[in-house]
Amino acid sequence: MFLDVLSDNPFATNCWVVSADGSDEAAVVDPGFSPERVRAAVEGAGKRLVAVLATHGHLDHIGAAREVCRDDIPLFIHEEDALALTDQRAWGAGMPVDGNYRPAAVRTVGDGDVLEFAGFRIEVLHTPGHTPGSVCFVTEGFVF
Repeated sequence: MFLDVLSDNPFATNCWVVSADGSDEAAVVDPGFSPERVRAAVEGAGKRLVAVLATHGHLDHIGAAREVCRDDIPLFIHEEDALALTDQRAWGAGMPVDGNYRPAAVRTVGDGDVLEFAGFRIEVLHTPGHTPGSVCFVTEGFVF
């Protein structure tokens, strides 16, 4: 498995780049910052980005989603946190932040959904509390 983590940002938020052994695809989990560095980590590993996942809608987890996804990569986020992509205040982030973080392709997910890409089978586990749409992404050997 290829696994890289980028965490040198103002919130020390982890952004994961993951790919199963033998796969030329990669997924990114929680791109809050530095979209150029995230893309460079994927490309530097010789992988092709196919999906971006958000564990929840706080800015430090989705702030770079639009730039990382560009026009062709889907962002997967729980339906209860999707509003955070376009209206942090109305969603209730608790931070006075304005901006549009919504990429062109957004796929909402719910509890029990199964995603398959980057050589993984990933189950969505809805874990509300931190935010209404907080989720864990569960795959063999890892929980994000």
